[in-house]
Amino acid sequence: MEKHQAKEKTLHEGYLYLREATYTQPDINRNPVKKTIEYFGRGDSVAALIFDKDRNQFVLVR
Repeated sequence: MEKHQAKEKTLHEGYLYLREATYTQPDINRNPVKKTIEYFGRGDSVAALIFDKDRNQFVLVR
């Protein structure tokens, strides 16, 4: 199993935090692809907003 390390930076720190992570993962042809995600959390909880770029809208799940 390959290990992939992410580089994180904090964009906002307070009651909630907002962080950005950049990591590299192999594509279907094993070429490295760089990805960047943003996420926020609060202590021991975390949430994610998923955005579909093709449809230009957020994906909401119940």
